[in-house]
Amino acid sequence: MSEQKKMDGFLKMYQKYHDEGWVIVDGQTIEMGAGWEFIETKFLNRNDFLADAERVFDEYVNDESFTEQITSFLHFFCGYQSRKIYIFGLREAFMRWDMRHLLNVLHQSSRMMSVGLRKSSSGYDHCINFHKAISAFAANDVPLVNSLLPKDLGTSKNGYLPMVTGVNLMMPLLYKDEKAIDVAKKSALKWLSGKRSIFEKSIVEFLLALTEKDMAKASKQLKQVCEGTRKVGDTTFITKMEKFFCRYAHGLYNFAYFVLPQEDFKRLIQPEDKGFIKEFAQWNVENGFPKGEIFFPMSGRLSPFNVILEIDQPEEKLYKKIYGSKTYIQTDEKAFLKDLTEKVCSEIGAVQA
Repeated sequence: MSEQKKMDGFLKMYQKYHDEGWVIVDGQTIEMGAGWEFIETKFLNRNDFLADAERVFDEYVNDESFTEQITSFLHFFCGYQSRKIYIFGLREAFMRWDMRHLLNVLHQSSRMMSVGLRKSSSGYDHCINFHKAISAFAANDVPLVNSLLPKDLGTSKNGYLPMVTGVNLMMPLLYKDEKAIDVAKKSALKWLSGKRSIFEKSIVEFLLALTEKDMAKASKQLKQVCEGTRKVGDTTFITKMEKFFCRYAHGLYNFAYFVLPQEDFKRLIQPEDKGFIKEFAQWNVENGFPKGEIFFPMSGRLSPFNVILEIDQPEEKLYKKIYGSKTYIQTDEKAFLKDLTEKVCSEIGAVQA
């Protein structure tokens, strides 16, 4: 199978869901289907996408103060809603077969997902950012990773165990903390001793293999990540359209580039899998794994909010939350929103001055 043909199924399915899910009545696009696959495939061109975004802005955001508009923008256009622009962007990238465009789609969508979800209470500590960090690495966005997983936050202790385990392997590799690696390896081996899903197990096994410089095992597990992604249940976690392109495998492959000595990284074998685009991986290798850019800037009344995606996001902060007799450490969503609003307002003011 040629590299470009790998994504023929994605393009055909996009068109299928669009045709089945939407109909134009009196100039308005009316939803006929229910589910993420229809939400993600609503638009066939940028003009319609922007027109819909402006309609949402006028209906829900326009009458608020600017600081309130920032919060509303995060709610209506970022977080899980960013999947619409991600899937739309993938369609553009695969139709053009443009690797730079694909990188930019990954960059913008990961930033939108991150900034949108971080404004809400997670109940977990920084392990909640594990999947966001992998997506950021798929776009070579190290500054975003550093804000999601600041070195000073140290070991994760409160959250879903696969994410706790993953973060505690990822951060010592990223920040070259050998002592923390030894502790994380023991915890990972304990977690792996139980029955686990292919998807979660393969990610942890891959990271564990990197700590051991076992590139044969890491290569095998990268293939398993692709296969495991397709077996995850169709929920809001990984949707049907997202399963065509394995962002997780690309993110982990790029992560290896940033944390390993070059001689070790060169021994990591790119997986033979319909969800992994080797041409994109090779493009990154040849271009030094560059950070992406915004591929689809907002225009008109929404243009001021581009700055939210362009600035460095505030570093994650934690605080103690008391539930009954127990105290938990979790992400401080109020501090994040305050820090983000201040940065955006400062940047907008600097631009207008």
